[in-house]
Amino acid sequence: MRSVQRRLLYWFFRQNWNIAVTHHPIPAVAGLDGARKQSEALGDLVWMPESRGTFSADPFIMPSDDNPDEFTILYEQFDWGRGRGRIDRVSYNKALRSFGQNRTAFESPYHLSYPYVLRHNGSYVCVPEQSEAGEVSIYRIGPDGFAGEKHTVLPATGLVDSTVVAWDGLYWIFSTIAGEHDNSHLHIFSAPELFGPWTPHEKNPVKVDRANARPAGQPFVHRGALFRPAQDCTSHYGSGIIINEIAVLTKSEFAESPVAEIRPDPSSPYNFGLHTISCAGETTVLDGARLESKLHPGLDRFSNYFH
Repeated sequence: MRSVQRRLLYWFFRQNWNIAVTHHPIPAVAGLDGARKQSEALGDLVWMPESRGTFSADPFIMPSDDNPDEFTILYEQFDWGRGRGRIDRVSYNKALRSFGQNRTAFESPYHLSYPYVLRHNGSYVCVPEQSEAGEVSIYRIGPDGFAGEKHTVLPATGLVDSTVVAWDGLYWIFSTIAGEHDNSHLHIFSAPELFGPWTPHEKNPVKVDRANARPAGQPFVHRGALFRPAQDCTSHYGSGIIINEIAVLTKSEFAESPVAEIRPDPSSPYNFGLHTISCAGETTVLDGARLESKLHPGLDRFSNYFH
């Protein structure tokens, strides 16, 4: 019955994603500081205006060096008509709790999403998901949020949602690989420097779990421990985020365990999914999905049948 229901769902409806900002630190949003603080953080979301025919997902923050109340969000802007995503940028003002005008940061002949942002040597770089192009590339990002110089570090690969973190003297990439296991098989790569050379983990795939493998945003340190967000794709793609505490991370060993989770608020307008989270200081950004009719906006209300 459930498989029939899912087929009907994606026949008539689609997931429409949007981006939100909450003025709370990521440990609180993640649930590591208790249920009350998590509820407060998720109840204080500022959603970006949306437009039908596109969706906005996979947000990553680039703070301003000049104004602590301003930052840029890089994210995927997906066009349903073209069937392809690009990377857009939008400003956000914390004092005004408002978004600016979105603009295209960079495009490609291939689908782009998940523009992972990382500070490196005093400036920002972006590692977008471009498995359709079969590569992992790092782009220099200017203060205005637009892409510059490109460095391909893993050619001839189909890595999905590459997530980079510096930890214990090395750089690490967490990702899945495009194909039938892109929601379930976690792979790790390591390098002495950001631009490589990158080496696969000895035990790839280090984890096989549809509920807790595919990266879901920015790893973060809390009370001296490293935490990794992962997507829960058991019921449907991007149904929620599992927060894992990494216990062991070496070139030959890996171990993590789930310690918290983030679920969509049933009363939220975006109550059908949640699959990317990132932060900068005391501010956290995430995305949420609602179901919308492929046929007509007036039919959106019938999506409740599939919750």
